Amino acid sequence: MPLSIVEIKYFRHFLSVVDSRYTLPARATVASQLEKKVTLVKEKLKQDLVETNTVNTTVDIWSDRKMRGYMATTVHYVKRGECALKSGLLMIERFTGSHTGERIAAAFDAAIDGYDIRHKIDHIVTDNAANMRKAFTTCFPITGDDHVRDDDDSEGTVEVDDPESWEALPANELISVVSVMEAGSRGERLSCFCHSLHLTVSDGLKDTKCVSSAIAKACKLASLLHQSQIFRDEFENEFGKNSGIPTAVCTRWNSTLRQLRAIVSLDQKKLTSVLETRGHKNIILTAREHGQLSELCDILDPFLEATNIAQGDKCVSISSVLPAVLSLHSHLQDFIRRVKYCKPVVEVLSASLKKRFAGLFIRATPPNLRLTHVTDDKFGSDIYVIAAVLDPSFRMHWLDVDVTGSSTDKEHLRREVTGYLLFFTAKADAVASVKLVLFVSVFFRT
Repeated sequence: MPLSIVEIKYFRHFLSVVDSRYTLPARATVASQLEKKVTLVKEKLKQDLVETNTVNTTVDIWSDRKMRGYMATTVHYVKRGECALKSGLLMIERFTGSHTGERIAAAFDAAIDGYDIRHKIDHIVTDNAANMRKAFTTCFPITGDDHVRDDDDSEGTVEVDDPESWEALPANELISVVSVMEAGSRGERLSCFCHSLHLTVSDGLKDTKCVSSAIAKACKLASLLHQSQIFRDEFENEFGKNSGIPTAVCTRWNSTLRQLRAIVSLDQKKLTSVLETRGHKNIILTAREHGQLSELCDILDPFLEATNIAQGDKCVSISSVLPAVLSLHSHLQDFIRRVKYCKPVVEVLSASLKKRFAGLFIRATPPNLRLTHVTDDKFGSDIYVIAAVLDPSFRMHWLDVDVTGSSTDKEHLRREVTGYLLFFTAKADAVASVKLVLFVSVFFRT
């Protein structure tokens, strides 16, 4: 509500009835109190970030209903001595003018400089827009001090049982590990997993015609239910007042799935009767179209599960990216052998998944079977492998379940992943290195 509400006499009378002892403050007082509250929140966040070694950020730009642009930057961190993931808002402001990479980078710089965290940023998560890629792959500065600090950290690490065991890897595996060592990850931009997943599903629904008629009827049915009071009354009389069909939002593919699920779950005989009564025979689903929508929902359900897992803001979700993508690929490969109506959808989804997450598939391919080198493009960063392996929920189960190849091939990949972890421990500080080496040693024994 606007601050001017405190000046409306009806609102003031309402509060006097609620509690006559309460004195409503003036608008200027409310504004002053809000400014003080903002200052306190910022100071608390600054203090938290002082007590943090590394942080990760997310950046997004969107437009409201009046097409006014806004840019928001959030920070995610774990305070020293604590194990809880925390998040804070660094900046949310109007973003006027053209959305060029240079202007985005300048706004981001202003946000992080206000909290003095430039040297602490490890990863920046954005969508896949070209201006975002340009802003954080070419414009984000990495100072020389960062490299010096990395060298100092490596010199201060403790020795493990065999600190050079990774050098005994075969030549092709050694090249991959060395490339990871030389690349580093300080200030690395990562693509938003949910956004990439949204684009993958959109490809499957957009580039195929086998289900276009059924989806079009579903959209018209949902629109009719929200636009016609007479039809809604008839619908509620038949299915109950709590029944409905949600509308789909173009920027949220899962809203389309919710819409289709709602339609498929309805009694089709009753729905046909309602549509015929109100003169809407043109949007009645045929038995084939109902089967198409039902099969499409079964195809997309695992994508919804992966999206929901990645949307948590109070838990670490990056470790689920690699297992989720490989599991989705296995799901599509299995479904294509028994699909009845939507085979083109499955084929397009599979192709889009491999294209948009190409780096992950290369990482998950045994070194001796790779046709291309690993790059950091399209989810090729080693952080996805490290995060998945160090998460007790996943460890290396994805390697045994969703990676194709012989046992020897998988063993090569297992040794390469072990090399990532050993390099990861070598970059940690002395105390963290001891803890992580002990964890990894126990981890691989179990």
